Amino acid sequence: MRKLLAPVVTIALSLVAGCAVHQDTTPSTSGPAEAAFSLRMLATPDQIVQDGTQTSTISVTAFGPDGSSVAKSVQLTLQGPGTLTPSAITTPGSAVYRPPAATSTSPSVVTILGSIVGTTGNSALNVFGPLTTPQVSVTLRPPTSAPPAVGETPTAIMSITPANPSAEAPILFNGRASCPSLSTTNGCAPATSTITNWDWDFGDGSPHGNGSIVNHAYLIAQPYAVILTVTNSQGRSSSTTLIVTVGGGQGPTALFTALPNPAAVNSTVSLDGTPSTGLPTNFLYTITSPGAVPVVTQVGGSSPTNSFTPNVTGTWSITLTVTDATGRSNTSPAKQVVVQ
Repeated sequence: MRKLLAPVVTIALSLVAGCAVHQDTTPSTSGPAEAAFSLRMLATPDQIVQDGTQTSTISVTAFGPDGSSVAKSVQLTLQGPGTLTPSAITTPGSAVYRPPAATSTSPSVVTILGSIVGTTGNSALNVFGPLTTPQVSVTLRPPTSAPPAVGETPTAIMSITPANPSAEAPILFNGRASCPSLSTTNGCAPATSTITNWDWDFGDGSPHGNGSIVNHAYLIAQPYAVILTVTNSQGRSSSTTLIVTVGGGQGPTALFTALPNPAAVNSTVSLDGTPSTGLPTNFLYTITSPGAVPVVTQVGGSSPTNSFTPNVTGTWSITLTVTDATGRSNTSPAKQVVVQ
């Protein structure tokens, strides 16, 4: 099943007949205002038979300037016959589209538009022009033109461990509970198909994951909209979205070696902070000489390795301070080097 993306301000997606599909839009790059907020919209399924019972669920997620999921009031506008309930939602949220009874033997298409309330058309919040207005299309097929109802639509289900993850710590994403057809209170409904693919969009711009169980770690503490798309052996797909809020975590830990120890006067003592944990990006060594009036020297940078040359005998004291990309830091206990 292909995912189609249109690189313009107004976006419409249409997928294969009878499928429960994953349609989405990406943040616009047409100007500063478009980059401020954006919406991802899904229609599941995007093609339905006008038999008086079938409906399509329109799911909407809003994203802020940094790409993280945000709560926004969104107005949905239906272009075409039928009803959309509700027409105003708070993200992440969804509405149900219900078509009228078929009055024609030819297929037709309706479109649902999304816009963020209080932003589009408000010059105080939208000084650079209108925002992106994503849209999804739903194809309506009269019963007389519908293909035989033999397909099974999968249900995507995910969970994470731990429930309250931290930055830089591995998170286990589990999609094994997904069903090749319908989900019931007791598990999965009987089905002839099987799940053949699990696609994980972690919401941070990293490469997608694949498999029923995957691990992923986030570098920055913030909410992420994680999308799991499952495909069954009939080639039918569906998606689900989970907002994963990543906490600050513990930060890095400073660990290093100083060799040789003992060392000779005017020889080179090598310092190595490679054992440090937590993905530090800066390594600062503080070196204190022996004597009644000690001399304190600091050396460091992005490399974990460094060195110094002791010029007097005695016990020298060295500490290492490491800092990660988020500004969290940690200083090691002092390590003593005897210079003879």
